Amino acid sequence: MNNMGYWFFNDGDKGQFQSIPLAKLEANHVRIRADYSSINYKDALAVTGKGKIFRSYPIVPGIDVAGTVSETTSNHYNVGDKVLVTGCGLGETFAGGYQEHVDVDEAHVIPLPISFSTLDAMLIGTAGFTAGLALLRMEKLDQKPDLGPILITGASGGVGSFAVRLFSLKGYEVVAQSEKTNKRDYLLSLGAKNVDTLASLHLGNKPLDTIRFGGGVDSLGGEVLSKMVAQTNLYGNVASIGLAASAKIESTVMPHILRGASIIGISSANTPRRMREEVWSMLSRTLTKENLSLIEHTIINFDQIPEMAKKFFTREISGRVVVKIASTQDRS
Repeated sequence: MNNMGYWFFNDGDKGQFQSIPLAKLEANHVRIRADYSSINYKDALAVTGKGKIFRSYPIVPGIDVAGTVSETTSNHYNVGDKVLVTGCGLGETFAGGYQEHVDVDEAHVIPLPISFSTLDAMLIGTAGFTAGLALLRMEKLDQKPDLGPILITGASGGVGSFAVRLFSLKGYEVVAQSEKTNKRDYLLSLGAKNVDTLASLHLGNKPLDTIRFGGGVDSLGGEVLSKMVAQTNLYGNVASIGLAASAKIESTVMPHILRGASIIGISSANTPRRMREEVWSMLSRTLTKENLSLIEHTIINFDQIPEMAKKFFTREISGRVVVKIASTQDRS
């Protein structure tokens, strides 16, 4: 049996859609017949070559996948089980979701929550998982709505969209930052109370500034992250999820030792399994079909991956991009 995938054979090569014979399944692995994957920012970096994402070659990109177990050497999964994988080295260290058949170590596989279809799971994907992980970790450190508004930067992107919806559903007042002024109505529909650009936020430059926020979810990094923490309430938390503006941060210890404000690192790819299961359980209880329908998304075919990945760097993408790998009528 062959496996059609979007393969990169060597560093610097252009990806190719090519059929490759399937290898023998390793011990304690499952083979997933993929229904859907997605394009995240990390996938776009990998596919376009703008980031050094791949750890080995040959490799198939795609850090997310959802589908059905078609073969297994695991005692924990059976043929026919619906499952998903996000992160864990998928599409970086070992072949990822942009192929018809994905072989994965059982430790990385999560049973599909009963309330979600495989399409729902990839609409959520790493983006929604990251937003859910930020919420979970903040609340474990006693984040509460009465601490004040949650500032969410990069709010019209995939993670930001889910963060706006999830925090608003949990009773938080959400301030959404986006430089895409045409997304104001979209963000308000997700539950944001206010929508601002960086300029209209007037975040200031003091190392310890007037308290304006209970906490935040930041995808920008750099000065913005520093300024958010400087305006965070007593024992509030800011989840750091990205570096779209800068990987550097210049700050002081003042917000931390005088207000107990915390910066929480969110590493979705390396999340321990116990916490992964907890996040997906929370997402399945919180995100109804109606909630998911509010998230802007585009569903593309397998062969559209290269062109769609380029659009992540021309400000043409908001919400989520889901990749249809195989349709149900293709299944035997």
